[in-house]
Amino acid sequence: MTAVRCSRWSVGGSALVRHRPSGSVAHVSLLLALLTLFGTVQHSHGYLDDRQPVYLEAKIGSYVILDCPVDFPQDEPIPYVLHWNKDNKPVFTLYDGVLNAYETFIGRVTLLNNDILYGKASLNLTSIRESDNGWYECKVIFPNRVPNKRNNGTWFHISVLGGTLLRIPPVNQTVLEGDPAFFHCVVQNPETMFVKWYKDNVSLLEYYDLSHRSMMGPDGSLTINPTQMSDLGFFTCEVRNTANDTQSASAYLNVQYKAKVVYAPKEVYIPFGESAVLDCHFRSNPPLKNLRWEKDGFLFDPYNVQVGKRCLVSLA
Repeated sequence: MTAVRCSRWSVGGSALVRHRPSGSVAHVSLLLALLTLFGTVQHSHGYLDDRQPVYLEAKIGSYVILDCPVDFPQDEPIPYVLHWNKDNKPVFTLYDGVLNAYETFIGRVTLLNNDILYGKASLNLTSIRESDNGWYECKVIFPNRVPNKRNNGTWFHISVLGGTLLRIPPVNQTVLEGDPAFFHCVVQNPETMFVKWYKDNVSLLEYYDLSHRSMMGPDGSLTINPTQMSDLGFFTCEVRNTANDTQSASAYLNVQYKAKVVYAPKEVYIPFGESAVLDCHFRSNPPLKNLRWEKDGFLFDPYNVQVGKRCLVSLA
């Protein structure tokens, strides 16, 4: 009599019986069971999850938010690399904390990774233009994990509307005082369309000094050279055709400059023994982080003054 030994494997809640004399059948059964188990585990982690694309519409000159969540393993944040592509070409990347935008998207994309309303890989695309029409892909990769992809990645399709007049709208600009600033306002047909510029909803022609430092190109774009700190504000280009149809788009000009004292009295007379207020009105962009007072060329120390003298310093 031939002895038969059997052993069991617990696979997916089922048991397999192995008979040594019929090894080929046992191997096939074991292989099928392992494949079933692998497929179950893989599906439960969502690696094969297919997501439906998101269809969005945006008008030229407006903005659109592409909401892309990040699915961390075990919900524990770990380092990741973010790639945004448009029609298989890079748009925006985030790697090791460094943000990079490409070509026509420079100055128009912002990562919304600190906004609780959107996923950590979400983008805000501003100053929508005709060329933004197309497919966008959000890809999240975990470089220190195997496999390096999870249930991440979303497809978007943007349909750009209202391009009958304006083709390329202006984009927000940040310049140093004295440097030139340039705003796009490219129209579809310069021969039949007219462009008018506004600053803070007031015609640019009403700003005497600014209008003399500004020049409009043949396509409607605006150049300001040189810029001054008073130029800070919203600039709007309005396009009008012969049928009196209009379209407008706006952008913000941020002019940065060193701190400047705009008012401080040279002399202040006060009775002996009385307190005094020394005014120092200043402006700065970006906001001032450090400020110090000097007395007779030395750093002023309010805790080291002669007995009988008091000084109250106030900044307004």
